[in-house]
Amino acid sequence: MPMSITLPGPAPWGFRITGGRDFGKPITVSKVTEQGKAAMGDLRPGDIIVTINGESAAEMLNVEAQNKIKQSPGQLRLQVERWVLMGHLCNVNLVIPNRPLAPQNCRCLHPKPIPLHPNPSLAPRPRRCSHPCSSHPAPPPIPGALMLPSPPGPVR
Repeated sequence: MPMSITLPGPAPWGFRITGGRDFGKPITVSKVTEQGKAAMGDLRPGDIIVTINGESAAEMLNVEAQNKIKQSPGQLRLQVERWVLMGHLCNVNLVIPNRPLAPQNCRCLHPKPIPLHPNPSLAPRPRRCSHPCSSHPAPPPIPGALMLPSPPGPVR
């Protein structure tokens, strides 16, 4: 489910993008300037831009997306898809949407992507990992998903 992010204008917005139809990849945030407008608006590296000011970014060339962003009058409205990494590392708590996950005494890391879901009761249910230390849950795989580390603490 896309998240809405609105940045107060005018430019500069404080982020860079990669991807586009010409690269065969979705328009994705590649860098966010610390303390910039994008960072203050909770835009993050790895966020996939779905719309720019209400216009679908799915078929945009990279330069088209850059121009739409640069030429945005006033505020910049984005809808983004965000993915978080779920897995576990011994003695480290990682999170699934809105719930901390307590790891078992295992010395492995199993990154599995899951979408950030605003309503945990509707989020995909985890399944058990097939690794020998399978005492921890893992979500169903999402083909082609972008995996990013989640922030410490519960996702809000």
